[in-house]
Amino acid sequence: MKYNDKNKPLVCLMTQSTCYRKTRKFTPQGVLWHSTGANNPNLKRYVQPDDDASDRAYWLEKLGKNQYSNDWNHKDVQAGLNFWIGKLADGTVTAVQAMP
Repeated sequence: MKYNDKNKPLVCLMTQSTCYRKTRKFTPQGVLWHSTGANNPNLKRYVQPDDDASDRAYWLEKLGKNQYSNDWNHKDVQAGLNFWIGKLADGTVTAVQAMP
């Protein structure tokens, strides 16, 4: 999983989240590896497209649908991450940018 100008990570901004709405644009200073503590490697658990996103069908196919709607793209979630690393619906591992 090496990203560069020709191989960029997926970008599914979670604009419904409180974190997104209160985050200012900034230049990353480093990487902090952090576990959610959950034994769930599937990106669909955490990352879902906005309800009104024009590309919602694409993202649901790519990520998989979170059947419990307990992902982090909701205004009542008081947390957020810039990137998530995990499994897509097809089982491949990738990173998804979720904040600007």
